Amino acid sequence: MIISHSQLEKVLKAYGSSLAKTEKTEAQGRSKATGLDKKVIKDSFTLSAEARELQAVKERALQAPEVRSEKVKAVQKKIAEGTYNVSGEEVADKMLTRLLVDELI
Repeated sequence: MIISHSQLEKVLKAYGSSLAKTEKTEAQGRSKATGLDKKVIKDSFTLSAEARELQAVKERALQAPEVRSEKVKAVQKKIAEGTYNVSGEEVADKMLTRLLVDELI
């Protein structure tokens, strides 16, 4: 079954208006009982220790320099000398590691 945009709007209006009426009636009942006219709703959340630790690690990673110039210079020197060799296994290992890290973050 395909629901059109106009059908969705009608449903939202119907539920929205009935919800608004219910909230208004409840608020009136509370104000008569308690003398309060306003409804106060407060949301809160608490991060787990793991989430706080992950947040701290992410902040430290974002503060680290994007390019480690000493490593770049060392690799450039090896390339220029013709001594820079990387095995296919090392490349594959780094690619898979990066993929896993990207999935976790």
